[in-house]
Amino acid sequence: MTRGAEKKPEVMVPQAPAGFDEAGRLTDEATRARVRDAMAAFLDWIHQERRAVRDCR
Repeated sequence: MTRGAEKKPEVMVPQAPAGFDEAGRLTDEATRARVRDAMAAFLDWIHQERRAVRDCR
C-alpha cells in the first residue's frame, strides 16, 4: 500500500513573500493552480489506496 509513497508531495513557491497578501492568503494564481493540481493528485492517490485496501479484504 505504499505505491507512490516515495514521491514527496510538495509545491515550490518561488519568491514566496510576493505570492501572499498581508493576511497570509496565497494570491499568486500560478502557484494557486499548482497547489490545486497537487491536492487533486493527492485526493486521487487517497481514492486509489482506499480501493486497494477494500480489494484486499
